[in-house]
Amino acid sequence: MKKSLEPVRKRGKIGQTALFAYLQKNRKSSSYADTVNLITQYVEMGILVPVKAQGFTPNKAKLFKYYFYNEIISTDLIEKINSFNQLDISWYLEPKQGKKNDFLEPDNWHQEFFKDYHLLKKLDTFLIKHASKMERAVSINERSLEIFGEEKVFEKKNGTSILKRCNIDRAQLNMYETYEFTNFIPLTEQGNNFVMIENEDPMFDLVKAYHEQKKTKFMNLLINSLIYQGGHSLVASLNNPMAKYYLPAQFKAGNKLYIGDLDGAGINIFLSVRDHTPYHDVKPWVAVYEKMLDKAFSENSVSRLDKNKKRNKVKATELMDFLQYFSPKYQKMIQRLFANNCYIPQEILNYSDY
Repeated sequence: MKKSLEPVRKRGKIGQTALFAYLQKNRKSSSYADTVNLITQYVEMGILVPVKAQGFTPNKAKLFKYYFYNEIISTDLIEKINSFNQLDISWYLEPKQGKKNDFLEPDNWHQEFFKDYHLLKKLDTFLIKHASKMERAVSINERSLEIFGEEKVFEKKNGTSILKRCNIDRAQLNMYETYEFTNFIPLTEQGNNFVMIENEDPMFDLVKAYHEQKKTKFMNLLINSLIYQGGHSLVASLNNPMAKYYLPAQFKAGNKLYIGDLDGAGINIFLSVRDHTPYHDVKPWVAVYEKMLDKAFSENSVSRLDKNKKRNKVKATELMDFLQYFSPKYQKMIQRLFANNCYIPQEILNYSDY
C-alpha cells in the first residue's frame, strides 16, 4: 500500500507555562532569557507556531499564550517511508510519544520505524516479488528464512510486532507452527498405566530401574510407557497435533498419571496438563508424592525456598484443587509445606525408591 508523507505535520498545541517547564527540564535552559531564545529559535524553524488568535502574555518578551508544535520531517525519512509499495505502514506514521521521547525532536516520533526499517523493507519486497511462494504452506521458521534471510525472526518480539503493526495475520503468510515432540519411552506392552513426567531425573531413574534392576512394577504399578518433557513444555508437546502419530492407541483411554516437584510450579504444570490438553483425566501419581512427603519429613530434608523466588506461587483455589487427590493426612503435610514456604523436589527420590 503506497504511503506518502508531507514535510510538515501539525501535532498538537501547548501552553506557554507548560512549554517553559518542558524546555527547562528537557533542554536544561537555566534562565528565563535562555528559554525565550529557545522558543524564538523553534518558531524560526517552523517547529513552534504561535496561536495568534489567543493572544500573548503582557511580558517583556511578548510570548504567545499558546503554540502549535509541528513535526518537521527529514528528507531521509520521507524517502524511506515513500519507498514502501505493499505494506500498510500507517501505524509507523503516527507519533509514539513516550516518557523518553522529546516531542520537539522529529526522529523521536518514528523511533520504532527506524528500528524496524530493514525488516519492513525485506517483508515489503517479499510481498511484491515473491508472493507466489505463499501458495505453499511452510513452517514459521522456513517462511522467516525466505523473507528475512534469518530463520528465527518470527520467534523474536520484533518479528511478531511487525506483523501486528502492519495488520498481517500469520495465516496470510501461509505458515504453520511446529511443536516440540514429547519424549515417549515405552517400557512394556503390558499394563494400561502411562506416567507423565516434567523432570528428567525421575524419568532416568524409572528407565534405569526397569532395564538394570529388571523391575516390572513401580509403587505396585505396571507402567506401559513414560512421557517426558521438561517443565511447561510438557503441555505444549501434549497439544502437538503430531502426537497422535507416536502415542500408542491405548494411551487415550489409559490410566494417565503425573509426577512433578511438590511446589507451586509443579502443581501449576499438573493443572495445565489436566485443563489445557486433551487429557483431562490425568491424575497425580499419589503413591510417588506420598513417598516424597514421607521421606522429606522423616529425614528432615524439606527444602526451604529463598524468599525472592516465586517457585511456590500458587492460588489457594489451585492448591485445594490439587489436594483433593490426597488423603487428609497428606493434605495436611502439603499444606504445612506451603505454609512454611517450603517445597520438595522430585530428586529426593532415586531409582531405588521406586
